[in-house]
Amino acid sequence: MKIYLAGSIVAGREFENGIKVISNILEEMGHTIVTKDNVVNNNDKTKSKKLLSVRKYIVKRDLKWIKNCDLFIAEVSVYSHGIGYEHRCAEEFKKPILMLRHSSLSKDTYSAFLDGSGYSKFSFSFYDSGNIKKVLERFIKKYER
Repeated sequence: MKIYLAGSIVAGREFENGIKVISNILEEMGHTIVTKDNVVNNNDKTKSKKLLSVRKYIVKRDLKWIKNCDLFIAEVSVYSHGIGYEHRCAEEFKKPILMLRHSSLSKDTYSAFLDGSGYSKFSFSFYDSGNIKKVLERFIKKYER
């Protein structure tokens, strides 16, 4: 399956390792991460300012990726306007959505958009190294063709 994997880029990379682990597990399961070059190992992207024309290209490209993916998975431990926008677009395109927040933040407040959605293809889970593979397997099994 083609998976759009989202994670905070500009807002902060504190949970970058979680994004890498999620990406690796999904690839080991035989799936393609369409955003791999964008969301994993992108240290230079957090520092560079982009021209408006480049930023418009990024939005257009990412919307195309979301439209053509099979699943939308996002690591949402760091608040991100971009992920919120992508999430809404994925829902509009009727994509199955999995939002993942690190278990170390389970006692912290978070957006109602992470677990208050009435969208039928929406899932939310806390994760850590002990459960992430099972969380991903359960979500993907639900939508495999």
